[in-house]
Amino acid sequence: MKAIKRTRYSYFCLLVFVVTTWQQTIAQQHPPFLYRPYNYNDVSQVTSFFDHHNPTSSVSGGLDGTIELFHGGDSISVNHASVNLCAQLGYDCYPGHNGFDYDVPPSGDCDALCAADGVLDKIETNSVTGYGNYAKIKHDVDGDGTTDYYTLYAHLKTNSIPFNAQDVATNLFIPHGTKVGIIGETGVNGEHLHFELIDSNHKVIDPYGWWGTGPDPWQDARALHD
Repeated sequence: MKAIKRTRYSYFCLLVFVVTTWQQTIAQQHPPFLYRPYNYNDVSQVTSFFDHHNPTSSVSGGLDGTIELFHGGDSISVNHASVNLCAQLGYDCYPGHNGFDYDVPPSGDCDALCAADGVLDKIETNSVTGYGNYAKIKHDVDGDGTTDYYTLYAHLKTNSIPFNAQDVATNLFIPHGTKVGIIGETGVNGEHLHFELIDSNHKVIDPYGWWGTGPDPWQDARALHD
């Protein structure tokens, strides 16, 4: 058990270490642009990783039982009812996850923060299912006037999103580090921040990129189906 905890802690430290430089895959098209979507001291660990095998299967309901993590070192065959296998390998994960989940301490309010300069794209402030309450922000990374990426911040506490429909309609500019809500558990059980990065074609991608020595299996799968 101590070895498992050390492994989990090591991976979390690794992710924290690279969080200000973020993804390698995205850097091929744009320079690193994301900051942490939370205050450093508020998050205790990553509780679910992005699945490079098929990160949309949990959304569509077709869990296929295989997980491919960002480093390419393990292809873990599990099913949704036996995620303890991930824990045995030192990971917290489940198949088909399309983002990163960040755990927070059980006491006190922790803010979700805008991860990059952007414009407010959408908010949901009255939902108890799925993403729960969330904010979605669009980002023009290269300054050409078009949207390159979207970030999404889900499961925010009720009445904690400091924006409204008028802000969406007027394309409110939001600097990175701005509070977008309080991390909560709307739509789920257990407080955590679900963070997604979405490209200009509205496809989810891993904000930390792909670290494996071979090609990213999710990119290959997208190329076959897009």
